[in-house]
Amino acid sequence: MIRYVKPEEWGTVEGKLADMPWIVAKERFVSFFHDPRRGLGLYEHVEKNHGCNAWNAASWAVAMNSVIAILNTIPDGANEADVVEAFGL
Repeated sequence: MIRYVKPEEWGTVEGKLADMPWIVAKERFVSFFHDPRRGLGLYEHVEKNHGCNAWNAASWAVAMNSVIAILNTIPDGANEADVVEAFGL
């Protein structure tokens, strides 16, 4: 389970991977795809659609947490189709 982000984490670029759930979320999403480039491209689309490229910390946290909430519902044994369906892609 990926922990939710806090607004004060916005803009953080240093730290342990476990302390940066937005990176863990990206890696988990991409891991479901046979072609990592396709997964990465779709993840960028998801970030854009959910508003993760926000201009302030509060908006970013809400958007990123909506992505994390969906990822937390996807079981480990899921496949690409499951992820695409979960995110409505």
